[in-house]
Amino acid sequence: MYRGERKKYIRRLSECYHFYKAKIDNDERYSLVREQKNFGFRKYYTIYKKVNNKYVNRDNKNGGYQFIINIVNKDNLEKIKENGNEISGKEIENALDPKGTDMCGTSKIDNWLS
Repeated sequence: MYRGERKKYIRRLSECYHFYKAKIDNDERYSLVREQKNFGFRKYYTIYKKVNNKYVNRDNKNGGYQFIINIVNKDNLEKIKENGNEISGKEIENALDPKGTDMCGTSKIDNWLS
């Protein structure tokens, strides 16, 4: 895949991502949840875990297994907001990996999940 094609593919793929916050397994705190639908597959949900002060949704950042969860009650999913305004998926993606630096804006995400 050429670089331009890859960027277009990644952009299209990211349009299939929707972020929510949810309380998982009776936890008092909110977790970051991403709904995704890759081309040709059904929707599924991954949960982000905070590991070493970074939010990750895989057991290995170089392509490990995703932390896939089963959302039985979709009413538990809440839009992520700041000052009453919904945060865009692009902004959340940027906080997870700002400018491709592999550094996570954890304090920003922590505030959104509080």
